[in-house]
Amino acid sequence: MVQPNAQSSPSTRPDPIDSREITNSRYWLGLILLLAAGAFLRFYDLNGPSLWIDEIWSIEISTARGSAHDLLPTGAIQTQQIELTTLDGAPPWWKIWTTMGRVIHPPLYHIALRWWMDGFTNSPAGTRSLSAAFSLAGVLVFFDVVRLLSGPRTAIWAAALMTLSVAQLEFGQEARSYPMLILLGLDCCDFLVRIEQGGASRWRVCGLGVCLVGAQLTHYFAAPGIAALFAYAMLRLRGRDRVRTLATFAVAAGFVGVVWGPRLVEQLREMPSLSPEFLRNNSAEPVQRTLGLLLSLPGKYFCGDMFFILHPGAALVAAIVAGVMVFPLPVVYAFARRRDMLIWILWLLGIVGFLACMDIFRRANFLQYLRYSILASPAVYAMAAGCSFPGRRWGRPLAVIALAATTYLAIDRAVVGVPPKGDWRQLADLVETYVPQDQVLAIYYHDPFISPGMWYIAMRYYRPDSNQPWLLLREPADPRLQAELRAGGTFWLVTADRATVIPKILPGWHVDAEIMTPMSDVYRLTPENPPAAGR
Repeated sequence: MVQPNAQSSPSTRPDPIDSREITNSRYWLGLILLLAAGAFLRFYDLNGPSLWIDEIWSIEISTARGSAHDLLPTGAIQTQQIELTTLDGAPPWWKIWTTMGRVIHPPLYHIALRWWMDGFTNSPAGTRSLSAAFSLAGVLVFFDVVRLLSGPRTAIWAAALMTLSVAQLEFGQEARSYPMLILLGLDCCDFLVRIEQGGASRWRVCGLGVCLVGAQLTHYFAAPGIAALFAYAMLRLRGRDRVRTLATFAVAAGFVGVVWGPRLVEQLREMPSLSPEFLRNNSAEPVQRTLGLLLSLPGKYFCGDMFFILHPGAALVAAIVAGVMVFPLPVVYAFARRRDMLIWILWLLGIVGFLACMDIFRRANFLQYLRYSILASPAVYAMAAGCSFPGRRWGRPLAVIALAATTYLAIDRAVVGVPPKGDWRQLADLVETYVPQDQVLAIYYHDPFISPGMWYIAMRYYRPDSNQPWLLLREPADPRLQAELRAGGTFWLVTADRATVIPKILPGWHVDAEIMTPMSDVYRLTPENPPAAGR
């Protein structure tokens, strides 16, 4: 059996584990302080930014109504309101399992979110606090994994980087499945390392199996991470431990295939589009584009997506510096035979390599969006923390630089506030203020992947008491609808396509008033030739 101290000699691992350090109270005090800071940064101002469209979709799915917004009627004026995000009248939670047909996600997160909403409501803070709790728990598990592999000194540095990373804070304050995925992925790492160091006992094998199943039922992109852990088990385990552990991987995969495989087939059959426009890589040089996105990933794992949007120049410099500093580490650690880093090398290469191959060979765009690769981020934190020069005052240059940058950005984020990804609250408030309740509110959106019904439920979430007649449009209005609208004289249109689309979908109407917002405009339309009085 390979023991922790036997994995590599002090000459090949700068931070050998000292059994006295493991019980040193200062590390546990440091961890407690980190968790306190992490809790503040994650739970602070959860109600602040407006929910964005994916969060509202999460709430809808968690009410066991599936993606019912895709099925809302279009091309006809509706006077009855439809509730898809409220818990009032929602089907029971176990119906979530059978209402995922038009969703390209597994059900476990949405079941957990439903339980959470039953206790803490479906408010923005109520739904986002689940992700904050998962994110904080992920830091604790991450500390334990790094402690087992590299000792508590490296573990406290790695945990600090994960605690203060703006990327982790962003996902920890969104009602999405990614913090739960990271937590379950790290749980798998923890059980696997414990099997390596202490043997494949029954509780360790069972724990690994439960976490493998949980990760696969949380997000489909858990698969490359699980494949990396399978490779680690093949390389590091021997004899009975290897057989029992690999059998656990096989049983977990088989169990998920049996209980969820038919639903996955249903999802693939019913999704309106499996290749939405935002995931298509239309670049003439997909390889160069993918390499550029790969280089930016380490920077994004520390700085988050919003920093790149708000400060593109500084973000580009930070990304290049972080990429140049971090990406050579797997090679350096491999040549130095840093066995404590093997699991993180495989984890990073497995997840990011899979997405890079998808982007290059399938001309996809997964690396553009941080959420698809965020599961790999703990590997970057662990490798940055593990790069050390013993005996020197600043013995961890990468960790020091990264921690200084992330601390500054985390504080700035808390002080300045978080800009919303889509301000549905602002749009709903403007409509509530300026649009009369007796006039039709039309919503036009033509994307085949996102229906105008999503816009309706987002605005309905923030206007639960409105009884305004509404209309969803995907195509130009037909003569019957045109006549009905003209009979009303005036109506309002919400669209992200600006005023240029109005003559195409509603010929014979002109803009009488306009309300502009960052995400869409609201137009008051009147007929160019109004019907004569009395007709």
